[in-house]
Amino acid sequence: MAAISITTFARRDQTDRADLHGAALAATRALRAQEGVIGSRFFWDAQGDAVVIITEYDSMERLNTRPSTAAMAALYRLADLGRPAGSSRLTDARDAASAYLDAGRS
Repeated sequence: MAAISITTFARRDQTDRADLHGAALAATRALRAQEGVIGSRFFWDAQGDAVVIITEYDSMERLNTRPSTAAMAALYRLADLGRPAGSSRLTDARDAASAYLDAGRS
């Protein structure tokens, strides 16, 4: 089942929106190039002061693997221009329930 990562980067005061846009585009392209990534896109928030990157993986295991060197470089560049402002990791309900039970919980 699929897993999703949602990460928000708030624009720093001195950062031009065009630069943040370019960095977010580069990050999504680098993430899409990784094995196990179904897709990666970014969106602007309604105020135009933050970008939200949504990346879908083919499994939770892929989401838990270390990003490629190119993806890490692109994400560091993005973090230089925007302050990391939040993240979420989501998984399919069936996978979450299975992991819960596999951990010995009931």
